[in-house]
Amino acid sequence: MTKYSVGLDIGIASVGWSIVDVEKKEIVDLGSRIFPSGNAEKNQERRNFRQLRRLIHRRKNRLSDLTKVFENYGLPIPTFENKNPYELRVKGLSEKLTLEELSEAIYHLVKRRGISYDLGDLEDEDGSGGTEYESSIKINRQLLKNKTVGQIQLERLQEYKQVRGQVETEESILLNVFPSSDYANEAKKILEKQSEFYEEITDELIERICKSDAGNPENNGLITRKREYFHGPGNEKSRTDYGIYKTDGHTLGNLFDELIGTDVQGEKRASASSLTALYSMT
Repeated sequence: MTKYSVGLDIGIASVGWSIVDVEKKEIVDLGSRIFPSGNAEKNQERRNFRQLRRLIHRRKNRLSDLTKVFENYGLPIPTFENKNPYELRVKGLSEKLTLEELSEAIYHLVKRRGISYDLGDLEDEDGSGGTEYESSIKINRQLLKNKTVGQIQLERLQEYKQVRGQVETEESILLNVFPSSDYANEAKKILEKQSEFYEEITDELIERICKSDAGNPENNGLITRKREYFHGPGNEKSRTDYGIYKTDGHTLGNLFDELIGTDVQGEKRASASSLTALYSMT
């Protein structure tokens, strides 16, 4: 039986091959096939659309859960009767709101909950604020020391007629970028103030909406809760083998065990640091 050796050269736009007769040490055949290469821009476009769909879905789910919380604690569902939610949020810090106004203020906070990380993570390392974006973040950090997010936003709305996006002033560009933890703090202050007037506002309700635990984001309140990226898709009720919630009923601690793999010694290693990878680089 004749032995052949087949070699493949696989690229992003072609596949080359060669077939060698091992015994005669002769090339039997060789060639290549060329095809259109993948477009990285299309990949980015798909990722952007997928991310947008997820954001919309999570927002709808978050607001749906908030509506259920309102119902459970006897609060009215917001009707949004042309009231300015920024004004309601600021008013609720020091004055009595109607239950309808309170629901609208909290609904707005849960809907526009900000970013999940601290503003300090967005500044440049030396703190010089070298770009307009970094300067805007620095401005927001300074303002948050003495004001809530709602107070800052209401002032910008009254002065510049704009809150979201970029607000251009003569001195700087202002961005509506604030951490979700500050939205949660504002909601907590509003609810604690309103608990002085309404027995419906309990400590349990405040925790359901405002709880913030950096060590376990999935158990946070509605404003700051966040799914851990290493849990993957699915949940206890909707299982999939692509996440930690497996269809056979068992649940992993995270996906790392499946993604990292093992080296030739059976130890778990990141691929770039595995023994075989390091050996091939020498």
